[in-house]
Amino acid sequence: MNTLRASRLSGKYILVAILAILLLGILFPVLILFSQSEVGLDCASNDPTVLAVVQDVKDRLQEVGLGEPQFTDNIGIDTHIERLCRDEVTSDVLYTYADQIENLNRIGQQVGQAIPVGFWDVQTEEMQANNANEYQAIDALVNAHPEYAQLLIRAYNRFYTFKQKPSTDTALDTGLDILLYTVDYYEQLLDVDFDTMDEATTHEIGLEIAQTWLHLIGYTPRINPLTDEPLFQYSIFSHFSITDMWRHQTRSHSFIGLIWGISGFDFQYVGDAENSNQVEHIAVSLALQYVYDNSLLALNALEIRDTVNGKQRPVMSIADQAVNNIIASEFIPYFEEDYVQAINRLRCILSSSEVTFCT
Repeated sequence: MNTLRASRLSGKYILVAILAILLLGILFPVLILFSQSEVGLDCASNDPTVLAVVQDVKDRLQEVGLGEPQFTDNIGIDTHIERLCRDEVTSDVLYTYADQIENLNRIGQQVGQAIPVGFWDVQTEEMQANNANEYQAIDALVNAHPEYAQLLIRAYNRFYTFKQKPSTDTALDTGLDILLYTVDYYEQLLDVDFDTMDEATTHEIGLEIAQTWLHLIGYTPRINPLTDEPLFQYSIFSHFSITDMWRHQTRSHSFIGLIWGISGFDFQYVGDAENSNQVEHIAVSLALQYVYDNSLLALNALEIRDTVNGKQRPVMSIADQAVNNIIASEFIPYFEEDYVQAINRLRCILSSSEVTFCT
């Protein structure tokens, strides 16, 4: 009996020993890796290995175009290296970050013009609010939303072309071409035939197109004046707009109206040269009336209020109301029938003195 018990105990110990060995075999490499990742680089030391890692990371970041902060919200190489030394980020994360920026640069160059590198190298309030950083934002864009990355690059290149040839190109054409690109983006992303969609699907996609276009045109923290709710669903991608890209290109915090201008508009939709944000006004008016279902009467009443309050001159208010009216009567009713045709018709209307010429 005692021999049998001893045999059983011995068997148990052997089994436990085997499990322990297997468990250690599995966990030991993980524990070693974890302990290594938790130990920060002693950048103040003269350890050749540490110095080599730091220099190699720095060289890699420089290769893809990063350097000293060139704009107010740029992070810059020094900050990335400080994070590395404080063990807030690993060298692997920084190498991946550089690879992904290089990939975005390559795509941009294939299209024509890369988005300024400093544009990617920021950490916005929206990122912080979502407990995210620029490494995660770029990783999500490249790996989870590559089609959106393509849209950003295509849109920026259209805008860049306009800025290079302002005498032969217009802000109106550029803005509406980007709206067409947004339509293309959803058609490819959703892999649907727009000609055969049912009305409900057409409406839902139309809402997404309008919202995305507004975001692309200009990242401005906007509030719906009738509901006090944000016009954007702020996320780690919130600053991904052409306006912000151009600010990084020119290293200037220019007003969105100065960035876009009013070329291409018939003057009845401008009223005064100071009323320079009319591309954005189209996008905002479309979002308010179509996406958020605000009435034309209410929007025009706000324009009149701003005139009475002295915020804008009457000619500007009249022009803004004219844009609102066109969006309400000549665009929204036709948009879901044929996105592309409606956009091109809007282009004709806003650049002409007579609506009747546009079909």
